[in-house]
Parts: sequence; C-alpha cells; structure tokens
Amino acid sequence: MDWKKIQRVRHWIESGDYIHPEFLISAIETDFARFYDRLRQDISKGIDLSEKGSRELVKNVFSEALRDLKECPKGQGNLYRDIVANVLAFSLGEFVDLPLMRKEFPCKGGRGDFELPLRIENISRFPLWERWYDTYKIRSIIVEVKNKKSQATPQDVAQTLCYIVTANLSKLGLLVSCNGFRESAMRQLRAISATNEYLILPFDQKDLEYLASLHDSGGTKCMELFRRKATLLAQRASSSS
Repeated sequence: MDWKKIQRVRHWIESGDYIHPEFLISAIETDFARFYDRLRQDISKGIDLSEKGSRELVKNVFSEALRDLKECPKGQGNLYRDIVANVLAFSLGEFVDLPLMRKEFPCKGGRGDFELPLRIENISRFPLWERWYDTYKIRSIIVEVKNKKSQATPQDVAQTLCYIVTANLSKLGLLVSCNGFRESAMRQLRAISATNEYLILPFDQKDLEYLASLHDSGGTKCMELFRRKATLLAQRASSSS
C-alpha cells in the first residue's frame, strides 16, 4: 500500500485540486478499494462537486479494475489475486473490515490467498448474510484464486476446503477460477454444499467482470449473485442425490 500516494491524493481532494494532472493517475494506481466510502466523502466535502459528479469520478477510478481483469495474463497468479482482492473488497465494502484484510495468510500446510474479515455490525442489513452468519459461523471469508489456462479441478476445491477448515475463521469460502470449473470440481462443490456445514462458492472471470461493473449498486446486485450461486449449488446437489 502506497500511503504517501494516498496522502497526496487526499491533499488534492481536500484542496479542491481534483484536476491536478497527477490526481487520476495516482488514484488509479492506488488500492482505493479499501477507501471507497471515505473517498466519496472526501470528494463531496472537499470540492464543489455534485453527488452525481462524485460518483462518476469514483466510477472512473474503479473502472480500471475491470480493465485489469480483462488484461491480466494467464499464469500471473499474484497479480490476478491482487486484482480479484480489489474487486471483491469493493463489491463487499459494506460488509468487510477492509483495513484488516490479509493476503497470503498462513494456514496449516500452506498459505491462503486472502481473507476478508466481516464487519459484524452490518450483517443484519442483508438477510442472506445474517442467515449465513448463523449457519456457517462467519467471521471472515476465505478466498482462493486460480489464474490458470485450465479449469479448476477437485484438487483445487480440496485445497480451498483445507484452508477454510484449518484457518478456523469461517465455514464459507470463495474459489475463483479464471477459466471456470471442471464438472468434477462442480460435483465436489455441490457435495460440500449438501452437508450444510461448509459452503464454497465458485466464481469465474465473467462473474468478476460483472462485479467490477456494478460500481455504486449498494451491494444489492452483488448479494443477489452470491445468493444465486448458493441456490444453484443446493438445487443441483438435491437433484443428483
């Protein structure tokens, strides 16, 4: 995190110098996913700009995430992980305690890609998260990311489940696979869902691009995507039993 760059951008916002030639460049290069709400407040208070204008400015900054997703080369695991972390942090900003987000957190036998700690005080705003909080004892969301030319395998699912179990922070996780999932991997995800003990939601490139395009939807459309993912796993698990 480039804190000096963040401070410079905040200074330009507070002074109203949002047309500074380095402003947008620095804003785009800085991980603003963690500071989205505060950034909008700073823009609204610091310069004479309408609410619609401030939203548009932030939308332009975060549209870079969508471009990065599309342009990230296959095999660039760490870069893709960081882009995915930014997209999810932005999409789930109301529910995630972003300053506590950890990348490459230690787990028994390895390191998980990243962890998104939840802001428990906001969970009651969405019934889905409230239900999952009770069912899966969520304190954090564990995320594993695969940026491979091939589709995710049952071994990838098993690795994600292992990290969820050994981290002991939640029984809910996300497995992100740029190129989608083999049917054998999906069967394993459905089997895990059927236990009602753990839940691993599958996300692919199209899902991430959709989340990155939502901008300021208030989390409703993001939550609907999560709900559909879980419902589809449960329905197919039921039909195959």
